[in-house]
Amino acid sequence: MPWYNSTDILSKLIPIAQILIVTLTAFTIWASVQRGRLEKSEKSKLTTQVNQTKKITDKLSIDKDRLEKEIEQKQKKIDELEKFAKKDIYKPLSEKIKNQILQRLKGIQEKNVKKVLISSFDTNNNGKRVINDLLELLKEARIEANIERTGMSFGRGVSHHRVKMNKATVESAEYLCNILSAYLKTKYNGTVDEKLDDGVIDIELYGTPLFHEDGTVEFQ
Repeated sequence: MPWYNSTDILSKLIPIAQILIVTLTAFTIWASVQRGRLEKSEKSKLTTQVNQTKKITDKLSIDKDRLEKEIEQKQKKIDELEKFAKKDIYKPLSEKIKNQILQRLKGIQEKNVKKVLISSFDTNNNGKRVINDLLELLKEARIEANIERTGMSFGRGVSHHRVKMNKATVESAEYLCNILSAYLKTKYNGTVDEKLDDGVIDIELYGTPLFHEDGTVEFQ
């Protein structure tokens, strides 16, 4: 091939090569720009996903705390109900408290306590057992005691305990009830009744008993 033909061909290829180089360069630039756009898009997408995940995590954390508080509150209610249910079970008075009461009741006859009448109203079988235990406790202290009345009451108000005696026996009734309060968790609620003889104390208990672990009682 003549050398001038090769030169002619080369001169024709050079522009084509230049065009290819420019095109390739432009493509490279375009690809780089597109890659940057894609990276930016992916980064934005990932950021959005991270934010959404954080929101979900935060919500789950709040829900977790709320559920834990609800569970804790319900557990407290269950514990209270269980404790209340246990109080409904009859328990005899502990020997320790019984002996303390008997010790304090020694010589109470000198306080003008001649006889104790015990009445109970609106109670159940446990209440009757408490009345019997109280009766035996008083008899053990050598106090004359009898069960006077049982049944239903009308118009008794909110009190679960009432003591009646004549005017001359008020101080004696207060003294006795103060000692018995170690067993019957009640506040003194005295009423003067002149129909009662001197030294006679009429104790009325209303409602059903709830028992503490030591056998002490509260009527409700």
